[in-house]
Amino acid sequence: MPANRVAALSEAIAAYVQPGMTVALEGFGHLVPMAAAHEIIRQGIGELTVCRMSCDMMIDQLIAAGCARKLVSSFVGNSSGGSLHELRRAVEAGGGHPGIALEEYSHGGMIARYVAGAAKLPFYPIRSYDTSELRAVNDSIRQVTDPAS
Repeated sequence: MPANRVAALSEAIAAYVQPGMTVALEGFGHLVPMAAAHEIIRQGIGELTVCRMSCDMMIDQLIAAGCARKLVSSFVGNSSGGSLHELRRAVEAGGGHPGIALEEYSHGGMIARYVAGAAKLPFYPIRSYDTSELRAVNDSIRQVTDPAS
């Protein structure tokens, strides 16, 4: 990798985001990476699995553009901008929409997934799913035995 890691956004997206990849587009409020999402749309990069804790208009736009095939999230809603119509149509797979896979976690679960990835671990154990009903809709959430007990 060159010493200078500064690149135009269009060049960075072209170099590092490929069809079929899993990408995390995180940020909240004024830090939502809308420009990155718009560049993905401009370049027509599709079949993406998009990870985002709080889904918003950016996700709706990626779905409408045909860039996202799967969504990994812990909250779906857009209180300031109205309903996420494309996401709803995609999840319900109605109205001629091709559909989208949805994988749900809690906010804590999403953070644990990011921590595990950053540490190159296969998972990061948390206790908050012990009483959660998310395991009923997400078979990727599993219970493990504490090796110390």
